[in-house]
Amino acid sequence: MNPFSPARFFDLDAFSHKALFNECTFVWEALRNLPFYFEELDLGKINGHISSQAMIMHGDKVFVGKGTRVDPFAMIEGPVWIGEDCQIRHGALIRPYSIIGNGSVVGHGSEVKCSVMMENSAAPHLNFVGDSVVGSGVNIGAGAKCGNLRLDGKEVVLRHDGQVYHTGLRKFGAIMGDGVKLGCNVVTNPGAILRKNFFAKPNSTISGVFSRELEARDFGNSSAPSSQDPK
Repeated sequence: MNPFSPARFFDLDAFSHKALFNECTFVWEALRNLPFYFEELDLGKINGHISSQAMIMHGDKVFVGKGTRVDPFAMIEGPVWIGEDCQIRHGALIRPYSIIGNGSVVGHGSEVKCSVMMENSAAPHLNFVGDSVVGSGVNIGAGAKCGNLRLDGKEVVLRHDGQVYHTGLRKFGAIMGDGVKLGCNVVTNPGAILRKNFFAKPNSTISGVFSRELEARDFGNSSAPSSQDPK
């Protein structure tokens, strides 16, 4: 069985953009599909409350759902889709090809770029979420960052259970399954894979594939917690 199919990470039934994953054999393929998927979206509708001191660039390529609040000095650069009842707080930056699901939070000083955040997830305090897929009910602790580019700039390649997976992606942050919790100041290295309900200790550096159900497998130099010590 494919260990990296989207269904192993997310319950997509309630997600407004589950079609993004329809043709994905591997979960990270959704990142490559984002620009094409945005071409099919109905954008240019602002239904939430936007502060007069917020900035929206390319508003004809931005959708904001009902009940969503965009605070002063937040910046949104389309194409971007933001669902209902979200909070885009003071000083947040949302860059092109990002989807923010219903009830989610992008907080002060946080940046989301070319990423998907599903329902009721939060990047609330000084976070960077780049080229990543974040499941529902995920909390990204204060100061946590998703590294999305290898230092040598080469393709992100995964190794798991003796197999090598070529992602075809030069920029690839993290996959966080539903219910993942990152402690404060966690750093995920490019291509980090966190299965459902994984907890990462504060100040951890995470490389490779981790889950609570299986023994952690680490293919980089990492101080990440094992699956047996999720707190």
